Amino acid sequence: MDILDPWVQGQGAALDATALATLWLRAMHHLGRLHEAWRWIQARGPAALDAAGAGVAALVALDHDQWAAAEALTSAALRRDAAQPEALIAKGSLLLGRRDMEGARRYFALVTEQHPHQARGWTMLGFACLLGGGSADARAHFGRALQLLPGDTGTRVALGWACLLGGDMDAALEAFRESAEIDPDSADAHGGIAVVLALRGQHDEAANHAHLARQLKPGHVAAGYADSIVGGNTDGLRGLHKLVSHLFGPDKEELAAPP
Repeated sequence: MDILDPWVQGQGAALDATALATLWLRAMHHLGRLHEAWRWIQARGPAALDAAGAGVAALVALDHDQWAAAEALTSAALRRDAAQPEALIAKGSLLLGRRDMEGARRYFALVTEQHPHQARGWTMLGFACLLGGGSADARAHFGRALQLLPGDTGTRVALGWACLLGGDMDAALEAFRESAEIDPDSADAHGGIAVVLALRGQHDEAANHAHLARQLKPGHVAAGYADSIVGGNTDGLRGLHKLVSHLFGPDKEELAAPP
């Protein structure tokens, strides 16, 4: 970032400014420095960006909760390059936010077909399938994303729910436990473990993980669901679809910004 900053701020030699801006924006997005990146986008305006830059800026806007700007930047990027990967991901995410599952799947599928190295494309396609009831497809897509980015605990937790919805408790528990090993402070990982253990009748251990999830994130929904199973709720697997929709529905920020 120190190398790129002078050129991006207009202090360096005359190099390809648009290419450097895109590289800088990608780096800032990857580092999670959304506020700085968004402030730069606002100061320069979309005209300073080429198709790739506008696509990356669209994801920055989306992940910074600037949905109207994300829509405009996505349209600008796709007008110039219909296959721009970040713009396709942003467009699919916007459609997912409108609960247009088919439209979202179509754009995420384009990303994975044309840019199979994009882990986020696979993750988002998995979310679209998961929320649309296709747990087997979701499991495959999350698995592909994790081949590309194995340390992504959010995708690994989502894989756990896809496995659980598909009836594979062993694989679900493995995914949740692996997430907790990577990030011991992941409330979502501990909440998932709690649900699986509660469904298996291991109530004491389930309660422990539910308690930990609530300590990490007060009011954690999965932890509450595990507690209800321990307390005698007989919905079991039948209530999982509603739970997953609540956890990962289009109005949740988890969908807006997976790593």
